[in-house]
Amino acid sequence: MVPSPARALTLTGRVLLTIGLLMVAFAGFQLWGTGLAEARAQDQLSRELAARFEASATIPSSSSGTVTDSSSDDPATTRTTTSTTRSATSSAPRPGVPDTPVVDRGRRPDPGQAAGRIVIPAIDLNKVFVEGVERDYLRLGPGRYPDGPWPGRAGNAAIAGHRTTHGAPFLDLDRLQPGDEIIVETSDGRFRYLVQAHDDGRGGTVGHFIVDPSAVDVLDDRGDNRLTLTACHPKYSAARRIIVTAVLVDQPLPTEPGPADESEAVTAGAPTGTTGDESTSWPGNVTSPESAISIDASLGWQLHYLWPTVAGAALTATVAGAALWMARRRNRWAVYTLAAAPFLAAMFWWFTNLDKLLPAV
Repeated sequence: MVPSPARALTLTGRVLLTIGLLMVAFAGFQLWGTGLAEARAQDQLSRELAARFEASATIPSSSSGTVTDSSSDDPATTRTTTSTTRSATSSAPRPGVPDTPVVDRGRRPDPGQAAGRIVIPAIDLNKVFVEGVERDYLRLGPGRYPDGPWPGRAGNAAIAGHRTTHGAPFLDLDRLQPGDEIIVETSDGRFRYLVQAHDDGRGGTVGHFIVDPSAVDVLDDRGDNRLTLTACHPKYSAARRIIVTAVLVDQPLPTEPGPADESEAVTAGAPTGTTGDESTSWPGNVTSPESAISIDASLGWQLHYLWPTVAGAALTATVAGAALWMARRRNRWAVYTLAAAPFLAAMFWWFTNLDKLLPAV
């Protein structure tokens, strides 16, 4: 039987309305649902980071900025920074920055594990960052580019993060001004950076600049000691990248030794640290672009999530269809109440896989 024009129009309207509601629901999931998941991950990472700091701690003897490795009397193990550290007897912590141990005595974190904390007071940012910049890692918080040096060490350290989803840690990078302070804490210590000025094209200066995703040279060693922050640009798009660079105020620690130098460093009593994966390369003075290329790949379409996304959509439609069918034969509101939990669970699973499938922002 061919439906009448009025019936066909009503059916079309219902379909379009359903599609519109699902689009609004998915947008809400991306903006707030992913943020809730990131907040839970940050809680876990904070505990993990605290345990890492506690396990690797050597409390300095004064707040003068001199950090001494007590496991050796060799002068090579004494390192000086101008960053504020806790005295064994006094010295209050910085506002907004947790008071943490400063010497790494253990392994470097594995990919996806808590690597340190980044604090930017000007934009109210205080997040644990993880090791690695693959997409799944950036769902937990900002991520450290593993090919570069660690923050506080000589060279160009770099951290990536989302601007609009998964807690949007780097949402307001465009608000940073030259001279704004960035504080980074790792098990090496607490280090201060100041945002650099860049030409805004109108005769003024701003604290950021914009590049194409292919401009991985922003991670190269520039002959100074800096921190580079990267994120997608503009907001709600991965078309380009926003870059913030900041110069280290403190005296840098030396770059970590490579495998060929490890035995010599151990003999000298210097802290070595590892990446947690002996098969990976050690950070050097020059940042290689492999992780920058991998982040672009991981931010694009992830087609291996296509079938889970289709399955999630089918399951959601099945639960909704069954609820509507039963509602015509039973108490409508009782059926809707019972069906709400499985429907929301199916839709959450669907949206989670759809978010992984689509390009990240």
